[in-house]
Amino acid sequence: MIKATIRQLQAQRMRLIGVSLAIIIGVGFTTTTFLFGTILETGFRNSVGAEYGVIDFVLESQDAPFTPETISAVEALDDVADVQPGSPIWIEAQAGGRITPVTATGVPEPGPLRDGLALAAGRLPETAGEITLLRSTARNLRVEIGEPVALMVPEEGSVDGAAVAREFTLVGLWSGDGRFGSEDLDGFLAEEDMGLWSSQSWISNLYLMTGPGADGATVETRLIDLVGGQAAVATAEQRIDREMLEFEDETEIQKLGVTAFGVIALVVAGIVVSNTFAILVTQRTREIALFRCAGATARQVRRMVLAEAVAVGSVASAIGIAGAVVVTNAALWFVHWRFDHAAVPHAVGISLPIVIWPLLAGVVVTVGAAWGPARTATGIDPLQALRIASLPIDTRQRTGSVRTGLALLALLLGAALLIGGIAVSRAGSVHIGMLAGIAGGLATWVGVLLGASILVPAAMSSFSRIVSRAGGVPAQVAASNSVRNPRRTTATTIALVIGVALVTMMSVGAESLKASMFGEIDVQTPRDLEIANTSRAPDDESFVTFARSANDTDGVAAQVVVGRVEAELPALRPGDSIIVDARVVDPGALAGVWRDEKAVAAFAPGVALTPGWLLDETGIADGETVPLGFGGVPRDFRAAETYSFESLLITGADAADAGLDPVIDSFWLRLEDDADANRVLDDLYDLADEQGVTISAGDTSSYRQTLTSALDALLLAITGLLGVAVLIAIVGVGNTLSLSVIERTRESALLRSLGFTKRQLRQSLAIEGVALSLLGCVIGIVLGAGFGWIGTATVVGDIWPLALAFPWGRIGLVVAIAVACGLLASVLPARRAVKADPVVALADV
Repeated sequence: MIKATIRQLQAQRMRLIGVSLAIIIGVGFTTTTFLFGTILETGFRNSVGAEYGVIDFVLESQDAPFTPETISAVEALDDVADVQPGSPIWIEAQAGGRITPVTATGVPEPGPLRDGLALAAGRLPETAGEITLLRSTARNLRVEIGEPVALMVPEEGSVDGAAVAREFTLVGLWSGDGRFGSEDLDGFLAEEDMGLWSSQSWISNLYLMTGPGADGATVETRLIDLVGGQAAVATAEQRIDREMLEFEDETEIQKLGVTAFGVIALVVAGIVVSNTFAILVTQRTREIALFRCAGATARQVRRMVLAEAVAVGSVASAIGIAGAVVVTNAALWFVHWRFDHAAVPHAVGISLPIVIWPLLAGVVVTVGAAWGPARTATGIDPLQALRIASLPIDTRQRTGSVRTGLALLALLLGAALLIGGIAVSRAGSVHIGMLAGIAGGLATWVGVLLGASILVPAAMSSFSRIVSRAGGVPAQVAASNSVRNPRRTTATTIALVIGVALVTMMSVGAESLKASMFGEIDVQTPRDLEIANTSRAPDDESFVTFARSANDTDGVAAQVVVGRVEAELPALRPGDSIIVDARVVDPGALAGVWRDEKAVAAFAPGVALTPGWLLDETGIADGETVPLGFGGVPRDFRAAETYSFESLLITGADAADAGLDPVIDSFWLRLEDDADANRVLDDLYDLADEQGVTISAGDTSSYRQTLTSALDALLLAITGLLGVAVLIAIVGVGNTLSLSVIERTRESALLRSLGFTKRQLRQSLAIEGVALSLLGCVIGIVLGAGFGWIGTATVVGDIWPLALAFPWGRIGLVVAIAVACGLLASVLPARRAVKADPVVALADV
């Protein structure tokens, strides 16, 4: 049978292309997930290692800073080539109209450790009044080499912590590599300038580099003997390992998450392979019967089919593994060529696990998928198979009562767990609700897969009736063919259902989660930008002029100017009071800026928008009277609770009635939905710099945009990963059409003899491919949307108000791609069908 197996593989090689392609994609993707884990670990270690540069040892003080005597003693040890102390200070820096805190330390003494600092441009400070900044920090301050940077220096003789601005010149940009361990440093100052902040100086770490040929263990022993219990001694590698260990759980979760998508791809590939082998066995019925008549036993026939599966699985898996290694290394080369990312490895090699596990997975999936068709082959009656010229296709779908019962049981159990998960989550136990939801989702999927043999044929029967009325004779032929073999239709469709359902579930879930999250964010952070005047004269005319011109900045949708007055409220304790800054705004202008629609609707003359914490401090409830005192003159307002705003809000009309003159010291902005908050801030800082105004910005829109970008990026990555499963399913559609064309050769010839044109034959196959793709998409979207909404309700729980959404554009794109691929999958089978000579095909018995 070995020779027979080899000959069968040679004879069937064209028909096995679809099987091989599905396994190549599935195994290749799985291998890529393994390689991703290696790249992730290597990249993270390279990133952490770059922070240490040429450092060999780190001494970390325990209770007290290192003294000059201790530092000198360490420098005097044998085999110690260089020692640098770490004494970072925290300073407020100003440049380009911006204010940001920076962490700086003194320039290292000349030596190997100083040489290991990677400068992107310029140099390190050499004299007083110079500073070198991290490249990203300088970019944030919008300052270039040679330009001034103002640092806040403690005022000499001040006892209240007052600080004055002193100008420093930026002389260099630092890339960040070779920094002293994991210290969050932003730059370096000349050593003589460090005395300006002497009160902050605290040498907490010492960084050592050993000389050539030094024995690390011996140096470590000497250091431990020297510092005793005063400091902890660790090698750079030990520090790197410690930091790697801190993120081990996150790394493993990422690796497991990506590997899960590889498993999904292999599951879909298994469905495609099983369906293809089932078709091949059916088409080879007479051939297998001839083997049986020639003396082959049922066991030998089964072994032959399984041997074919082993051979196909092994070769396809090997190609998939090789392709994954080549594509991954090509991607790494592109990353370095295009982005020059030092932490990303230049190449990734292959290890035994990376080869063995995907290879075993591919072979096991292929053999497992072929097991059912192999058993079917052993049940063929030789005499009956040889007696008929063309075996009829069984149009009935047999579904056992046990299978049906298990499907119903799984669906009922899944529904109960899903509903229970939502209820438990809404009651406050989100983690338990999520576990119940995951279990319910898995049970429901099992029920769907078990019941697919009932669901899919019934859906296709109804769908085919619609198709038959839509496109004339080719559509009628396509509709008839799509329901002729329910088992094949079910297997082909369910593979596509899995991929589309998972893509839809993630898309709907992410969109709904975003809507729910942003509904709460609108309440907690209702304004996008707050621009405050940090000049010495808070109510100067220049800021008012700046506020008016800021409204014309690109990306700004609306603006409200904010005044400030002092107000007094009674506290809970009798006789006590609370002094707060009340903000004065116009209700009409606020409506265009404020995202909390409930608060905006309640805000009117006589109403004070009051934060919840302030109501708690005063014992006043939402809707009750708030007695506010302005300069000793009491006025009553009705409290309308807002979430976490730091102060009261009253209307300009109420302020005018009270005879108040608010100080204009800030304004609030709402950005356009597609505006880039960072770009708008850059423009505002440039405008402030031009007009000589110093401002600070409170930016909550970046938080919103960061969340949006993170969710969109995660969704794009997941959709891309799940897209592999959809691609494999589409391969299955093409494979089914190709093999069914071979199976229906005589039928196609008869249609051609009766006047069916080549174009009509192509149309019928195209309609059949599109019908299979559409049906898989419809079922997948219904299931995916349901799971996505249920998952969102479970995850949100009682944390946020639930908001359900459906991303029509993204799901429409998925459907369009699937239908287009289904149409494309019919091209090659149609070409084969129209090339067959009708006379020859009808004569072939």
